[in-house]
Amino acid sequence: MDIVLGIIFLVIIVFIASIVVRRERNERKKLSRSNRLLDEKVSRLMVLYQVGKEVSSSLSLENLLKRVMDVALKVMEAETSSLWLIDSESKELVCRAAQGLEKERIGKVRLSLGEGITGWVANEGQPQRVADLERDPRYKNPLGRKESSLKNQLSVPLKVKGKIIGVLNVFNKVGGEEFNEDDTGLLSLLASQVAISLENSRLYEAAERKIEEVSALLEIGKEMHLVFDLEELLNLIMDTSIKTLEADTGSLMLLDEEKEELTIEVARGLSEELIKGVRIKMGESVGGWVAKEGKPMLIPSISYALRFKGIRLRDDIRSALAVPLKVKDKVIGVLNLNNKRKGKKFTEEDLRLLSAFASQAALAIERSRLYEDLLSANLKTMQALAFALDARDDYTFGHSKRVTDYVLVVGEALGLQGRELKSLEYAASLHDIGKIGITDRVLRKPGSLTPEEFELIKDHTMIGANIVRPVEFLKEAVPLIYHHHERYDGKGYPAGLKGEEIPIGARILGVVDAFEAMTSDRPYRKALAPDVAIEELKRWAGIQFDPQVVEVFIEIYEKAEVIGNQ
Repeated sequence: MDIVLGIIFLVIIVFIASIVVRRERNERKKLSRSNRLLDEKVSRLMVLYQVGKEVSSSLSLENLLKRVMDVALKVMEAETSSLWLIDSESKELVCRAAQGLEKERIGKVRLSLGEGITGWVANEGQPQRVADLERDPRYKNPLGRKESSLKNQLSVPLKVKGKIIGVLNVFNKVGGEEFNEDDTGLLSLLASQVAISLENSRLYEAAERKIEEVSALLEIGKEMHLVFDLEELLNLIMDTSIKTLEADTGSLMLLDEEKEELTIEVARGLSEELIKGVRIKMGESVGGWVAKEGKPMLIPSISYALRFKGIRLRDDIRSALAVPLKVKDKVIGVLNLNNKRKGKKFTEEDLRLLSAFASQAALAIERSRLYEDLLSANLKTMQALAFALDARDDYTFGHSKRVTDYVLVVGEALGLQGRELKSLEYAASLHDIGKIGITDRVLRKPGSLTPEEFELIKDHTMIGANIVRPVEFLKEAVPLIYHHHERYDGKGYPAGLKGEEIPIGARILGVVDAFEAMTSDRPYRKALAPDVAIEELKRWAGIQFDPQVVEVFIEIYEKAEVIGNQ
């Protein structure tokens, strides 16, 4: 009996021991699983911590977005991810980065606030977990992934100081599981770090861009003060404004103080008809208001312009900037820019930047005007000398003036413009100034010149060039004065240049000078009839004269387009 009781007791002890062992084993398994889950959470948090440090120090938006996509997939154990940012102007969500989705759509695809799950999160400012995308009526697939491949989605808002700037999405948790509450908390943590870094990156890039713009304007400012030609300066101001502020069109208007009108001096993207026809009174339209008030104006939209009485915009203008050009509080003109590129609108920062540039531009314009006034005074002095030289006898009176009128028309027809045409004008009015050094006995001799006398006459080109050479603004006219008696065949003087070796201005001057001389009375002969002179030009084309210049001159003359003694 005792033996039986002992066996029963032993069995009970073994049974109890086995239960205890099983319980301990289960507890160890539970503890092991908890430790594993804890380790996983710690590991994910450590990754998140490291990422936080990385993204916080990244100031390059492109690098930051790429890193965020990589990290979102790793930390959330997801297959694909995307990041959307709100466009501050259009108020739309724009996909700025994605992994596992069609990359060619990145930067192009847009969603309205409230559109799709991503738009809902941006609009509501709350995270959203969707276990089965096919059953959610809000689901949209804007990035081109096959519908069947996207199963579930976790989206969290990107916020900076309570303001939503975008949405971070992950799709398809690895292993077929659904995203849970822990995942939501973890992605929200990542999103908060990313949002701050995105804002820092945006501010940094905006600051860099502004520094570049200001630096560019400072450099242009230095360049402007080295440009003395008004036309060249106005074009430089216009092109710089258009490029820096990314405008589609623009115009620079100067004020006629006597008429109290603004006229367009240079423009980009406007029709010639509009440029020539615009005359704006002080107080009229945008430019007139800015000129009268002396204040800049930002017009972000057409509806905004309606707030101002008398302000009208052309139908093609969506957004505009207009700033006064002022010198010592005196308005001398207005600088206008229309329609920022890529559908954007001008901002207050754009207005401040253009206003600062306009201050430099106005000073440069005023300085250029003063310089041109000085040049004009100097030129008139020299022209008076040349005209006085023409007046030494009745035969050459008015010769330089008539030649000047001729060459300007021919020069324009041959494509000369700007400084090149201006230099031709200077050269034409002064081309015979060297004859001041030739004695009247030779200049007014009624008969043929001796070889020695002709050599004296030939010196007038060299004398004229030497007279003009010290004058800085006439330096480009010097070679035209010096070479206007060269021949196309190389047998002219003073250097014996041939063909296109002769400056184009000198070739034009040579043809016009010869025609005007042939059709004027001279001491040694009577004037030739114009048709006879034309035949002489044709006969000597390619020998003494540039044939192209002769052809253009004759065409213009026969159409009666030449202003002068006809």
